[in-house]
Amino acid sequence: VHRIGRTGRAGRGGRAVTLATPKERDKIRRLEHVLKVHLEQRPVPSDADLERMRRRALTDLLAGTDEGEGGAEAFLEEVVGELGLTERELLVRAVRALAAERRIDLDARPDETAPKWTRRAEATPAVDEAQIFLPMGKRNGVRPQDIVGALANDRGVPGTEVGRIFIADRKTIVGLPEAVVQRLVGSTVELRGHQVPISRVRADLFRPAGGPSKKPPHRGKPRPGKSR
Repeated sequence: VHRIGRTGRAGRGGRAVTLATPKERDKIRRLEHVLKVHLEQRPVPSDADLERMRRRALTDLLAGTDEGEGGAEAFLEEVVGELGLTERELLVRAVRALAAERRIDLDARPDETAPKWTRRAEATPAVDEAQIFLPMGKRNGVRPQDIVGALANDRGVPGTEVGRIFIADRKTIVGLPEAVVQRLVGSTVELRGHQVPISRVRADLFRPAGGPSKKPPHRGKPRPGKSR
């Protein structure tokens, strides 16, 4: 477990962030038990998540800046005349310059994929794992980090409790400890702006691709004159 940053300097408040791998789940539980606190857990953001946050900050900056006394407009007209640009072309260049100053790449197409170790963790079932069913999937833009974040924020389920996550086109199945599933069934969780009902999945209906089938082999009819 690694703590980033310090809090409470000179009597001020702050926030401490800890990075933990799936192998350190037991350490997190022990820390919560010893400190008698609940550690809010959130998924690691993807590159795309970080880029959206940076762009949102830039949008908020522009929205919070007023036009002032007209000096900016006069300067704009002066620059347009001097450089021979349209106001739109100048606006685009100004936004690019502001973004570059804040290290925001407006041409980037960041990866939406979660880290590989996150996907490995999702594929490892717990001993007492059960499953919940959510009627939303890939077509709704659902991602693994959305599931983990929604369960943590709405239902207080630590990320360390979340097991396998299977996202199909129109549904999502999530592995959780049996006790957690019993608590969640019948409630709802906010996912991508929608209140989504939570129901239970029978354990024998969810298995990884290529997993063993529980259907007994078909032996066919016995041949005449032969006994089994």
